[in-house]
Amino acid sequence: MRVLVVDDEKLLRETLGRQLRQAGFEAIVADSGSAALVLLEHTRFDVVLTDLVMPQMSGIELLCEIRRRHISTEVLLMSATPRADTAADAVTLGAAGYLTKPFRFAALVAQLERLKTLHQVRQQLVEMQSFDEGG
Repeated sequence: MRVLVVDDEKLLRETLGRQLRQAGFEAIVADSGSAALVLLEHTRFDVVLTDLVMPQMSGIELLCEIRRRHISTEVLLMSATPRADTAADAVTLGAAGYLTKPFRFAALVAQLERLKTLHQVRQQLVEMQSFDEGG
């Protein structure tokens, strides 16, 4: 599973990228929403893990752009300043989940495994639909 980690805090994004790679994920990091969008134009990611509060482009703005341009890419938001209305807005806009910083790495892996399973089920449904239409 290919994961793009987007956070303006260098230590966090580098640590998450390293931990994800050690856990068997293909992880790439970006320091801003605009850098993430450039990467998304050239590389397919299964999941984007993005900070909510960043300069120039917020995680919500990035989420909206990803939903518009890359419908099959899942987005997980993370924030050190959690608010129920922000989490609800994120889910309404299409986020697959919301993590409150600091979070346990195991909680992130659990979210990613859930999304991996969801992707597999969706792919099976697409294959079944294609088979039914062709038969």
